[in-house]
This record gives sequence, structure tokens and C-alpha cells, in this order.
Amino acid sequence: MALLKIEDIIAKKELVKEQAREQKCLITCTKLGGDFEAHSLIKGDLTDVRSKMQENYLEGTQYLIYMSIDPLRDPKLLEAYDCKTKSTRIVERLFPQENEVAAIGEILMDLNGIGQLKPGQIFRKEIEDLKN
Repeated sequence: MALLKIEDIIAKKELVKEQAREQKCLITCTKLGGDFEAHSLIKGDLTDVRSKMQENYLEGTQYLIYMSIDPLRDPKLLEAYDCKTKSTRIVERLFPQENEVAAIGEILMDLNGIGQLKPGQIFRKEIEDLKN
């Protein structure tokens, strides 16, 4: 790869702006027979998620799921699953297995830019000889 020039960075302006906009994806759940539409979170909500994850990773991940999938906050759904008093419990009721929560959480962390980078996305290269 070549050393970036200012012109190269300016040319990528739209790509960078697009990454900063709300991102959406579908999460397929075969158990429920369909897809959920999920969206990235605004900075304040993402800060809340990170804080909850530091206190209790599983509960923080459940909160990430709850905040990212709008239908999970629907009052009819919460009432049907007896979650009106503690609405975030809907995630636990729909996805009782920790591996389900972990899989959805990983998708949402990637969507929000807080997941693991793919190998080779950003890496360090040594400078052989600064004098040449």
C-alpha cells in the first residue's frame, strides 16, 4: 500500500461520511421464523451500552439488542411476554440461550463499529529505514 496523500483522504470523504450515518441490517432468527431489522445506535445510547457491558457483559449485550431492534420495545410484545415492568427482559425471554445473545450482540457490535476489526483492516507496518 502507498503512503496516503491529502488528496486520497479527501477522495474518501463520502465513504467516511456514509460510515458515520445510521447503519441497518437484518438479523435472521430461524427459531422465530423471520428477520429483525436492526439499526446502529446514537452516541449517547452507545455510551450507555458500553457502561452496562462494563458492569455486566451479558446484561449490557441484552440492552444493546433491546435498543437496536425497535419492535422489541413494542408495548403489545412486552405485555404478551410479561415484560411490562422490566422491558429489557424481552431479550432474555426471546433468546434464553447465552449463545443466541452473543451471536446477535456480535452482529450489533459490528454494526455499531465496536466489534473486532477484520484481519488486515488496520495494521502496523514497520518503517525499514527512515533515511532512505
